[in-house]
Amino acid sequence: LYTNYSVGFIPPSIGDLFRKDDVPLLDPSTFNNIELGGWIGLYNNKLFLDFAVYSLKGKDEVVSVTIKEDGITIRENRNVGETKHNGVEFGINYKPIEGLSIRYNGAYSKHEYIDFVTKIVDGEPVKDYSGNEMPGAPEWVTNAGIDYKPKAFLKGFRIGLEWQHVSEYFTDQENEYTYEGYDAFNARLGYDIKHFGFWMNVMNLSDKLYATRANTDWGRTTYTPGMPRTFIFGVNYKF
Repeated sequence: LYTNYSVGFIPPSIGDLFRKDDVPLLDPSTFNNIELGGWIGLYNNKLFLDFAVYSLKGKDEVVSVTIKEDGITIRENRNVGETKHNGVEFGINYKPIEGLSIRYNGAYSKHEYIDFVTKIVDGEPVKDYSGNEMPGAPEWVTNAGIDYKPKAFLKGFRIGLEWQHVSEYFTDQENEYTYEGYDAFNARLGYDIKHFGFWMNVMNLSDKLYATRANTDWGRTTYTPGMPRTFIFGVNYKF
């Protein structure tokens, strides 16, 4: 087991400060984090478990907001009064037989605004996002896979299957719009012979249409699409 307490400090970037003449003055972001974790190996280390629980509080965290200036909708970065980030991360790795490995890694987290109030712009009333969940922050992100490397036959061959999961999340600061998240499956093949290595990855096996990121501004949602089914080949040589 282990535990630690840390303090973080992030100054505004040069781009945030000098993107335009009337950019709001940004303060440095500060973070206080406490973490507890541990790991253990069982059954002669055939089964390995690890976990970490954390609670992080941020002050003056810089976030991107959508506002109106002179009737024009723009995005700019602003400081949030306070934010809260709580979560747990864990991993399970099991090797039931030689050459076979099964893994599952996951993270559950909640990211919330504790104090976030925007100013009045073009006569619009103040918007209070305090208590809302932060957009683009799914509660669950998991990754699982199974890998096999034969020892007795087909030596040098390897195959793996992978599952990636992202749960539903809000896409706007008002918490009115959501994106359902996605599940993606990948496959990996490889073969090593003497100094040569040949490999092929197939990403998004099911050729599913999904977005790696979704964002909503003024009722309009934009998506960053994930790659379609993609084949990636490679050859390497070890001297």
